[in-house]
Amino acid sequence: MKRHKLGVQEGFFDYSPRDSSRLKRQIVTEYFDYYMRVMARDGKTAGYVDLFAGPGGYGSGEESIPLVIARQVASDPRLRGSVKLWLNEGNRDHFQTLKSNIDAVPDIDALVHKPRVTPHLISDSFAPKLSGMRTPSFIFADPCGYKGLSLRLITAALKPYGNDCIFFLNYNRINMKISYDTMNESINDFFEESLADQLRAEIKSLDSPPERERVILAAVTGTLERQAGAKCLTFGFRTREGGGTSHHLVYATKNVRALIQMKRIYTKASSDQTDGVGSLDYDPKDATSTLPLFSPLEDVRLRVLHAYSGRTLTFDELVVAEASTTAFTDTAYRNALLDLEEEKRVTMNPTAENRRFQAGGTRRSLPGKTLIAFPGCEN
Repeated sequence: MKRHKLGVQEGFFDYSPRDSSRLKRQIVTEYFDYYMRVMARDGKTAGYVDLFAGPGGYGSGEESIPLVIARQVASDPRLRGSVKLWLNEGNRDHFQTLKSNIDAVPDIDALVHKPRVTPHLISDSFAPKLSGMRTPSFIFADPCGYKGLSLRLITAALKPYGNDCIFFLNYNRINMKISYDTMNESINDFFEESLADQLRAEIKSLDSPPERERVILAAVTGTLERQAGAKCLTFGFRTREGGGTSHHLVYATKNVRALIQMKRIYTKASSDQTDGVGSLDYDPKDATSTLPLFSPLEDVRLRVLHAYSGRTLTFDELVVAEASTTAFTDTAYRNALLDLEEEKRVTMNPTAENRRFQAGGTRRSLPGKTLIAFPGCEN
């Protein structure tokens, strides 16, 4: 597989996008819509930054993320006056194509803030520029590999108020290179040398691929949590051959409500969804797999009964408390708690008969201010 000097697979954009690329586009554009509904309202300005934008489309004619987002902004009168677009592509050929594609978007000239399309080679030298951003921005970084990308750069991007980030983590290449001394330089550039050395020592004794993956991901998300105060959520892409992991989309934010929304988006994108609980990954084998013997809601039920034993709190308080602890969505918690209420394992105020039915008329609603008393509480 031949690669460009920037680390991108040559010819990647020449044909139709892969299923994983389409899913990645779905996740990023859905989050963009949410982010702008929150941050670009009431006349406020918000930004979208794509550090490795590519040419904007594929040889098949299908559009990639930056062009989809540019069209969305240009077609929405509210966003035209509120959103700043910065699209960067270091490959000169792709940069020229990207610029032409953006210029051709209908009504792009109607944007109050003219889109910035730049040809910079991204490296750690961009950290001060990102950490000094004054406009709250959603930052997307997908270099296809990890050349130019580092945890130092992502940490810098997350420091300004309101900034959220999704970046592409090529787990397969990192996992392969981290065990070889000849690859130390690129791994050290991504993690920083001290963390990379610590990680090498930790994974030496690990024979289990899932455990190795867990440790590497924990090093990535733990760094962002410590250095940027970020809450992280990952979405994995599995391979058809052997079921290993190709890459992860890593999401980071300092806002709990935003994290809750990304759980919903990741769950919707999951290839395995049962009773409102998603696998938070895309695995081609899920299309042919059988249904699980037990509902994953049982894990949610057991968790809340154990974690909140003897306590009373509102549904909203529980969801916020759980936001950075599990991958479960508010829908999963709602379904699990309604089951527990029906089984009389928790009590609620207002009681079921004093709450409206959900759409469809089969289950009661569970408003955010509903008080939930777990076993051992005084009612």
